Amino acid sequence: HRVGLMGLAFGAVLCLGLLGLALAAAAWQVARAVAGGHRVSPDVDPSPSVRLSRERYVRLFGLVDEVASRHDLVLPDAIRIDAGGGAYVYESASGRTLVLGAGLVALLGRSALAGVAAHELAHFTGGDTRRLRESAARHCTMAAIDEAFSLRGWSGLNPFAWLLRAYHHAYGLAWSAESRAAEFAADAASVARAGREATAASLVLVHAADALSWTRLDSVVDSIVRTGTSVENAFQERRRRLADVRKGPWRRAIEKALAAPVGRLDTHPSLAQRLAAIGVARDEALAVQLDPADPPARDLLPDSRAVDEHLTNELVGEARLRSAARREIASIVLGRPVGR
Repeated sequence: HRVGLMGLAFGAVLCLGLLGLALAAAAWQVARAVAGGHRVSPDVDPSPSVRLSRERYVRLFGLVDEVASRHDLVLPDAIRIDAGGGAYVYESASGRTLVLGAGLVALLGRSALAGVAAHELAHFTGGDTRRLRESAARHCTMAAIDEAFSLRGWSGLNPFAWLLRAYHHAYGLAWSAESRAAEFAADAASVARAGREATAASLVLVHAADALSWTRLDSVVDSIVRTGTSVENAFQERRRRLADVRKGPWRRAIEKALAAPVGRLDTHPSLAQRLAAIGVARDEALAVQLDPADPPARDLLPDSRAVDEHLTNELVGEARLRSAARREIASIVLGRPVGR
């Protein structure tokens, strides 16, 4: 009987020791992931872009200045044009930067662009970009920790990893909800500057243009690479394609954009939610078209063609590199050269 009790005690001690070792290993895994995550630095640099000088681009800076002064919004320290189709703002050690996509400038008129500028400057005024900069290191750390866990198969059995991932998920939900609220507030600033109709039009145009496969900017660039055509300005080519869209397909594109869902971790509300927040009905949204009466925003850039061609060359160059990489992979898989 005494031997049995000793064996039972020894087994209990052994189990407790193994459990302690397992917990120590689990804690060590989490500590390594956290330490590695803290070594990751956030990248605040924008995508390839062109910085605009106030002296040369007087009219564009004048429009942004007028928007800021009329509505008591914070001015950017710099304005850049990138190869995208939207607009965004960010803060870095060099100051506050407003980035306008060349695709957006080619698409919108001046009043609509003024509304977009008011929306983006409202993020400066509301402190959204400051909070994003302050949180950038934390977000990079979280992402690096989650990646480290995904690369270690047994982390799924780590209770400390579960707790850390649960915290990351809860944080992501709270951050996303706050970001969506900031977008609604920025839309209100856009309405105050440009009006409800112009704000709605810019929102619908940007979302619906990406809902048509052949009018997306990446589709335009891919077609240039695939066919070898000598299109020098992908942004004006995209606008030309949009102008040629008939009413039926355009209406379906708007319906598709309106039906797009929003997830709990999305940082932007859906188009339908944003339009509802500014009081725009579905029928009004479906009637949105390119407004030929609104002077083109691209006229605010004295050398818009040169800027567009420079950014087009960058997009086409990147697309050609991706195409070459795909062909090389296909050649390896098929065991024979793959043509263009």
